[in-house]
Amino acid sequence: MQRRVRPSGTGAQSPRNDLPDFGPIDAYVGNAARATGFGAAHTFDQESWQRAPDVNLTGTFRVLQECLAGMRQRGSGRVVLISSTAGTQGMPAQVSYATTKAGLIGMVKTVAAENVRKGITANAVLPGMTASSGVLSMPSEVQDAWLGRLSNGFVDPDDIADGVAFFASPSAGMVPGQLLTIDGGMSSTRGRSRRAPRRNPGGAR
Repeated sequence: MQRRVRPSGTGAQSPRNDLPDFGPIDAYVGNAARATGFGAAHTFDQESWQRAPDVNLTGTFRVLQECLAGMRQRGSGRVVLISSTAGTQGMPAQVSYATTKAGLIGMVKTVAAENVRKGITANAVLPGMTASSGVLSMPSEVQDAWLGRLSNGFVDPDDIADGVAFFASPSAGMVPGQLLTIDGGMSSTRGRSRRAPRRNPGGAR
């Protein structure tokens, strides 16, 4: 089941029951994400700031909350949230996005701790720069600049899916509260000298 998630009303009395009935959910993959606005933290406007947490954090949490009730009753379940390397390393000019992705890590760790005796695992996948439609639609000079920093090119979306599939599988029953970084080695080489941007890179897919 795949759903688009939007935040509920902003008031303190916003109802929880305005979501559709999902039925029994064995595995919840929280992949709602929105990157809104670019700018340094000291100039970032409030409206752009708020859009990302509304979707990335509040939207994800509302669906998670609905799924957890049934999982706890049945004594089993898998929660996989898609965070980002931006959540652990930061991302200049995207303070709102990076902050929400860090928040998802705290969400995963908390849910894992609260449900570790309930047969429920909660984990996070942290993709790096991935060959998604959004990244591949960036201007070629921007892609080249990124590829100059990546040892193995953009991450293939299938690699992200493989990580999610593991966390959602019966094989991950003894793996709660973990973070899986899938970034082609970018975090391993962070801070080292980097190559100049390449033209006609062969790593993008």
